[in-house]
Amino acid sequence: MFNGIYKLKHLRNAFIALALLPQAAFSVTPLFDLGFESGTFGGWQPGGNNGGTAAIAVEGECFSVTDTTGIDLPGNYAAFIRSVGADANSFGTLTSPTFNAGIGVSFRALTERIPGKKVPVMPVDFAVNILGSEGAVLKSVGLQTAVVDLNVGCLGDPANGAFSTHFVSTREFEGQQIRIQFKQGTKTPGRGYFTLVDELTRFDNGDRQVLPYRPVAVAGVSENNAGTLRLDGSISSDPGALALQYEWRVRNDLFIREGEFPCIGDLETGNHQATLTVNNGLYTDTDEIVFVITESVTSTGNDSSTNDFTDDSADKDSAFTLDCSDSSTDDTSTTDSVDSTNDSNNSMDNSDPGDDSFRQNTPRLSTTAVVWKPISESNGKLVVLTPTSFGTPGIRLFNGSGILIEEGDYVGHTNGNRATYRFNRPGAAYQSPVFIQIGNDNYRVDSAANRVN
Repeated sequence: MFNGIYKLKHLRNAFIALALLPQAAFSVTPLFDLGFESGTFGGWQPGGNNGGTAAIAVEGECFSVTDTTGIDLPGNYAAFIRSVGADANSFGTLTSPTFNAGIGVSFRALTERIPGKKVPVMPVDFAVNILGSEGAVLKSVGLQTAVVDLNVGCLGDPANGAFSTHFVSTREFEGQQIRIQFKQGTKTPGRGYFTLVDELTRFDNGDRQVLPYRPVAVAGVSENNAGTLRLDGSISSDPGALALQYEWRVRNDLFIREGEFPCIGDLETGNHQATLTVNNGLYTDTDEIVFVITESVTSTGNDSSTNDFTDDSADKDSAFTLDCSDSSTDDTSTTDSVDSTNDSNNSMDNSDPGDDSFRQNTPRLSTTAVVWKPISESNGKLVVLTPTSFGTPGIRLFNGSGILIEEGDYVGHTNGNRATYRFNRPGAAYQSPVFIQIGNDNYRVDSAANRVN
């Protein structure tokens, strides 16, 4: 587990109670009558594979094997896309006519689920495809819609469910001729489900006010399952269920951290302030967190203040992404670009580099004056500095089997006339432990994601 002790102070001083905002009436005309109030597709094209299809739903009527009579549609009609079973590779589609792209489209959706069945929370794969005028897929966005549990048998036990609202950006295609395609396939073998769609609306820059949903940013700090310290934006929310993008700025950092759970193993002992910005494609919200690390996450018994440095070439607009979510793993291949089968120069100078006793007896890098910084300010990647007394010995990284991973790129003497070596990945991208060869001497880095001074 993480050895550092951290204290948090949330600048909002309170957690935010989230509530679904009232649905505002759209002030623009729905695109191609996706309200389907004519009771027809009106130019939309249904399609599918292996029994998958699309059809028109009428409020108050049964249009499935379940009781759909209790569902309140936004109007009297809606379209639904359905599939008949994952084992049949079944999916349904509904494709719009061609139209001129604005900044995005919004729509409302609701997916069926049968209670008591062992199905995922989101029982279908639902995607919005942006097609070119000739039908090529330009962009595909997977979404999780609202879900309603319905009982089998019509006119049995009706239930209602609230539609979710979704926004898909088309900014990159603004002014081009495009089509929208809804595609749905069930995740449950032998079981088909439907997804209702309604009120598709095209947005221009002046139409933002018609979408009432605004995101709420909540910044935090936590540990993942492996005990790695991270920033945590997971409590942030969008009441309209729109997908969020996360961007973090840590005070005095010269780069941006991206993602819901970015790692911060490079930070040193002391006070830190991080600002989170979430973006749902139309609106942004920000929040700040102050936290104190009272024991360095990279503590090695040395005084880290004597080895602090900043890259002279730092780019303030650079972005760095390193995922520290519970599902992430450090077990990534880092040897695919190196063919070392018959090259004795690509193995560590040791009789048995793969032997456990060798790995345990290799001295730690922390016993030297070398600085291992897993996240450089200039590009978010690993940089290693050696003291002046070392000269320019050259640096190579090896995995636990003694196979060469990467050779450092010497870029000159910087920051106190120390030799500076840059690498192609952030420190945490290397599987730990990493063995570093400096000249003819070998050292061990137990956690490549953490700074060593």
